[in-house]
Amino acid sequence: MVQHSALYVDEDQSRVVFGVSIGVLVLEVISFALFIVGRGKIKMLNSFETYLLVPAFFCALLSPISTLYLVAHGLKRDGKVLFISEVQIWLKFTILMQSFAWIVGCSVSKISILLIGHKVFVHPVYRPISFVIMAIVVIHAVVGIVLACTLCTPLAYEWNKTIPGGHCIDVEKTFTWISFPNIVTDVAMVILPQPFIWRLKLAREQKIGLTITFITFGIGTITSIVRFAKYFTFNLGDNKWDLLSHLWTTIEIGGYFISACLPSVRALLAPVIARIKSQDCSSGGSL
Repeated sequence: MVQHSALYVDEDQSRVVFGVSIGVLVLEVISFALFIVGRGKIKMLNSFETYLLVPAFFCALLSPISTLYLVAHGLKRDGKVLFISEVQIWLKFTILMQSFAWIVGCSVSKISILLIGHKVFVHPVYRPISFVIMAIVVIHAVVGIVLACTLCTPLAYEWNKTIPGGHCIDVEKTFTWISFPNIVTDVAMVILPQPFIWRLKLAREQKIGLTITFITFGIGTITSIVRFAKYFTFNLGDNKWDLLSHLWTTIEIGGYFISACLPSVRALLAPVIARIKSQDCSSGGSL
């Protein structure tokens, strides 16, 4: 057994994990509050996409909270020096909390984003493609939940290898590749609206604004790609637990949720932007 110095054992990532988790948590709460106010302002609070974001919000909160709980229970250090009791807590929360929050939170946020697009685009081509993407998102969510519940047989074998007759599928590859369909549908969601935006009978400035709004959905895409790349360096088989890699799951869920809130936040800020522009025009005219 490799012996580690006390300095090595005491050296941990808790500050980074704590700070990022709190930051994601605060941004999610602010985004959801602005989303609710924005939807109320445009008289669309009573809509299906609004209701969808409620469970997405709770899943988004669950992820950083569970990460903070893990840190509080000693999962601060590099995984090479985690002890067996800590590994068991880690695995229970990874499967039962983070997996559920990631699958449901990301999927529901993406469906909400697609439904928002239905309010903007009435083109006969847009909706069928959107529904296909939506179906893929739902299927991916169902498969993800099933895999999370059947990684090991029985499930408790994942954190207790002393159970007789227990066995697991390739957990490492499952955790890595389950996010790949997310990236594919993300790219499709960012690209899909672009040609239809420029067919709308709107001022060029409004078209640019809509383009930027739909591109911001790519926040979730970026975090998904980074998480996917991180998991290639996350060797579960050797117990080299990297809490920072795990933290990217929290960031990814937050990225999707905040992206889903942004269109309503933009609607809330529109009067402020218009007022600033009118003041600029008035100032220019008085010179």
